[in-house]
Amino acid sequence: MRQARRCVRFFDGLRTAQAAGVDTWLELGPQGVCCGMAVAAGHDPGAAFVPTLSLHEGETEAVLRAVGAVHAHGHPIDWAGVLAPLGGRRIDLPNYAFVRQ
Repeated sequence: MRQARRCVRFFDGLRTAQAAGVDTWLELGPQGVCCGMAVAAGHDPGAAFVPTLSLHEGETEAVLRAVGAVHAHGHPIDWAGVLAPLGGRRIDLPNYAFVRQ
C-alpha cells in the first residue's frame, strides 16, 4: 500500500531508460496515457512511443498496429509467431503496384 501513497517518478524512470539506450516504448494499457505524457515532455524526438490498446479499435487490430509500428521503427519481429495464432501467414508483396496475383 505504501507505493500508492508515494510520488510516481515516471520521468525519472523514462530518463534512466533512455540513458541506457532505450528508444522504443510499447505501452500495454487501454489508452496510451503514458506515451502521451512522454511525448508531451519533449523527450528524445527519435524515440517511438507506441500505445497498444485503444478504445476505438479491437484488441487484435490494435496489437497488430502496435507491432507494425515497432517494426517500422527498426526492430525485428517474429512475424510467424505473431501471425500463426491468428491463422495468418507472411507473404511477399508484389514489387509493382498493379500486380494482383
